[in-house]
Amino acid sequence: MKRAYPQLDITASSLVGSASELTSTYSNSVETSREFREKWGGTILFHTDATKLENTLSPDSGPKFDLCLFNHPHLGDATLQSSEKHHARRHYVLLCHYFHSAKQFLNERGRIHVCLCGNQPDTWQLIKAAASNGLKLSNQETTVVPVEKWLFRDGEDALVAATVEAHYPCPRKYRNGKLGSKHFLGKYGYRHRRTGGDLYGGNDNDMTVHQSVNFVFEINTSSIECQKNQESVMEGSETRCCICRVAFESKDALHKHLIAPALPDIMTGDFIHGREETQYQNDHKEKMAKTETTVTPSSESQLPVCLPLENAITIVEARVEKRFDSKRIKWLCRQEDFAFSKYIKSKKQCTEVIKSGRIYVNGTAATDSGRIVLENDIISLIEATVQEDTIPASKECEGQKLQENLGVKILEDRPLENQSLSSSRLVVAYKPVGIRVVGSFSPNTLEMIITKKMSAKSSNSQKLACVPVSKLDTGCAGLCLLVVAKTITEATIPPALQVTYKFIVLVHGTVPDEWQAGIYVKLLKNGERKWKRQKTDTDILERNEGRGVVDPHENTKEEIGISKSELDLEDSLLITCIDTLTSADNGNKTTLSTLSIQSKHDSGRLCSVISFVLRKLGYPVVNDRFCKRELAALPRRMRNILKQKICIECHSLDIEVDPMTRTIVDYPPHRRTQCSYWKDILDPLNNDSPNKVL
Repeated sequence: MKRAYPQLDITASSLVGSASELTSTYSNSVETSREFREKWGGTILFHTDATKLENTLSPDSGPKFDLCLFNHPHLGDATLQSSEKHHARRHYVLLCHYFHSAKQFLNERGRIHVCLCGNQPDTWQLIKAAASNGLKLSNQETTVVPVEKWLFRDGEDALVAATVEAHYPCPRKYRNGKLGSKHFLGKYGYRHRRTGGDLYGGNDNDMTVHQSVNFVFEINTSSIECQKNQESVMEGSETRCCICRVAFESKDALHKHLIAPALPDIMTGDFIHGREETQYQNDHKEKMAKTETTVTPSSESQLPVCLPLENAITIVEARVEKRFDSKRIKWLCRQEDFAFSKYIKSKKQCTEVIKSGRIYVNGTAATDSGRIVLENDIISLIEATVQEDTIPASKECEGQKLQENLGVKILEDRPLENQSLSSSRLVVAYKPVGIRVVGSFSPNTLEMIITKKMSAKSSNSQKLACVPVSKLDTGCAGLCLLVVAKTITEATIPPALQVTYKFIVLVHGTVPDEWQAGIYVKLLKNGERKWKRQKTDTDILERNEGRGVVDPHENTKEEIGISKSELDLEDSLLITCIDTLTSADNGNKTTLSTLSIQSKHDSGRLCSVISFVLRKLGYPVVNDRFCKRELAALPRRMRNILKQKICIECHSLDIEVDPMTRTIVDYPPHRRTQCSYWKDILDPLNNDSPNKVL
């Protein structure tokens, strides 16, 4: 903050007791502390509790501040994770006492800041904690927005961020959003670290902070809560804290809480935690020791029956061993030597199952993927309550993906109005990237998936036959047309059937203005992909020169003809420009165009043909594997979002069975093909929508 805004008078504070303890916890704080004190003349207060600032500062004679900031408050106590309700409640208490303490050191126009991530603002009841202390929300913004845009009041001294010097930036993972959120001060050295810092012994040394948001509060003078009497102990027999409103068993317990509100384990009637929960685990351990059988995923008859999992079918159940103590569920479930790994194959799959409430810990559903488990905890995986889930519910399909979950969607299903083809039906389906259209060699091809889906929908569950009309490339997502019938002989493509494919494409560069009205491009005779092309000496030389993948059509002598006159779409493309983007980032200019392309040509590689034609025209498709140099010139934050997905998609089919029967099926194209989407990413501050949050 001081590097970005040197004119600010900043007092830093830390909960650790001394400078030596700070440097032993965070190794990078050695140089940071020296620079803050020597170059900027700043003051660092140690042993400062955010819930009891009066122990370090004097409310009467001490300084009054314009702003009090707290980035990602957290108790850093892993044992709180054993009860999600307790974890959220303890941090609600932390926020309440932080607001109460910080409010005492504000001047007349002072404000209080806090930065939270993910669903913390909701589960920790941030707004309620502020309102109970007479505060109201005055502003909120994501961490990518410059600080001067949201932290300071309108009309105050106009602050402009200082120049970033060479030694300021921190490691890339803190700046590119790899840990969940980009931070404006990242280029000045801002890092978000775990409470344990270098002393943390887990696998993830850096805590992820997805969807981080800055909240700024000011005193609400009209609030009734502001007039509450802040007594330490209320009259009568009531023992409820006036700040956080938590009830205690005795006045002595309340008194200890008020002395140190942030200390772990407040024992209230709302929670079963600490010693009581440990006793439960010990009792359960004794029950497990008396059980002669072991828990295995292959025999449901051997599963313990002590867990109250009502109205659920348990697939597998396992006990947490000592070596897995204090680990997170999302990590544990994917370990090869843990029983759940037989059913959970990926990190994404694990997170979805946990958040859907299909994993129980000691009989209670765990909905937080960051939940900490302890030794002797009993973890259960239950059968899905919905058909479309990512985890197999029986042994027949364990370890495999269900075909319904490959992302295939049936958008249109209607019979062919032809007596000779009375049993045939036309089916339009959406196919994601990575699924091959034609083939019966695998159950995961589009042909086999549609066959199974349509067979399941038939009244007598008869196995049907399927013949694809479209042969969309495996690497391209979009709509495909198929014919389904009772037998393979009936599943024939009508001779008069014509299909017009409409693609949406994102390309490098700004196309000519005449493309906005539409141009026709004649397809080349050698436009088909020659996958079997033999390598030549020239190809080997090009690889050795570092040019990477060789384009088999790069040296073709056939020229592409462009015409404004209408051509037959059977062997041509109609290209129309619908949007353009020009963005400057650190002196590098990025130009993109979104094109709409129509054609009736379909020999099985239409996506590849379109990519080849656009390369020849000088406007390659974004993420085309033959155009690595153009991709490398894009901003890093754009490449991080693109990953390996090519920006071309078939989003519309115009189907004509005969001159009297015509059907148009549309599907919303992916946002990565839209220039408008990248405008919001590359130029978020110039976006006209004030409520848009990246």
